[in-house]
Amino acid sequence: MSNSSCSGFSAKNIVYGRNTMSRKNTVSRISTASGLYNSRKTRNRIVALGLLLAMFITPSCQKTNPDRMTELSLPQTPAIAVVDTIHDVEITDNYRWLEDGEDASVKAWADAQDAYTRDILANVPGREFISARLGELFSIGVLTNVTSRGDRYFYTKREGSTNQPILYYRRGLKGEPKALLDPNGWSDDGTVAIDWYSVSSDGALVAYGVSSGGDENSTLHIIDVDSGEKLSDTIPNARAAAIAWLSDNSGFYYTKYPTAGTVPEGDEQYYRRIYFHNMGQDPDNDPLIFGEGLDKAVWPHVVISEDNRWLIVMVFKGWTQSSVYIRDLNSTNSEF
Repeated sequence: MSNSSCSGFSAKNIVYGRNTMSRKNTVSRISTASGLYNSRKTRNRIVALGLLLAMFITPSCQKTNPDRMTELSLPQTPAIAVVDTIHDVEITDNYRWLEDGEDASVKAWADAQDAYTRDILANVPGREFISARLGELFSIGVLTNVTSRGDRYFYTKREGSTNQPILYYRRGLKGEPKALLDPNGWSDDGTVAIDWYSVSSDGALVAYGVSSGGDENSTLHIIDVDSGEKLSDTIPNARAAAIAWLSDNSGFYYTKYPTAGTVPEGDEQYYRRIYFHNMGQDPDNDPLIFGEGLDKAVWPHVVISEDNRWLIVMVFKGWTQSSVYIRDLNSTNSEF
């Protein structure tokens, strides 16, 4: 009895790949169907592309080798019971051991699953076409929205086979574009990226976040636009940071996450809080401005009003609750 296989494909098989956040490596990894994407943004993009392609690829069924199918065996997943008693009800979890991604046995299990998946998907008809088409789509390039400050215009752009978007700026609408930050030379594997950037009100300074391997756990840096000099101010744990610059560029309010060891283990991606940084000072001494005592899961965001008088904090709790706090920066003793 023979089994049949079609060139139609499953989106979940495409997503099952190791994240490198590199355009070239991403397409290569897709074509060999590897481990798990760490970046939710990249994973969702690949799923969308895969589903789109699935609608236009004509299934071309062919028979597979039954002897080969019998050679493959799905790696076993041991059931190791952990029993919790909640409200006098015993709940058994047989697979909690898989939650520790750093455990050697979990890594071995993932490697075995990865090898099994590669062995099967490497023989799926039509995958060469899928890989080539995804390569074409990734080569289209990306141009982001423009941030304007006076006569300066900032934007990111990625073209062709470039792995990461480059941050450009120009003076005037018809000015010559200049590359301010090009992360493509920052690592050999092309996985170091600019996650976000924030321009000061006069366009003289840019704060930006850098991460590697798609973890999006940014480190904040500052660059002087005119000189191209990267300043000494460096702040870790600035994932998806909100930045509110003072009008004289002497400092800024910002959000960041806690340092490991200052919160319970596993909570490092919570407790997003607002601090203030004076340019040139040690960020370890930056004072906490907002967030003490709040629920660990809230998401505060900070801006300064256009007249530079009001510090405005928006606090989001999931998708169902939000609050706004203001503070008068013209008043020495003002509170939220």
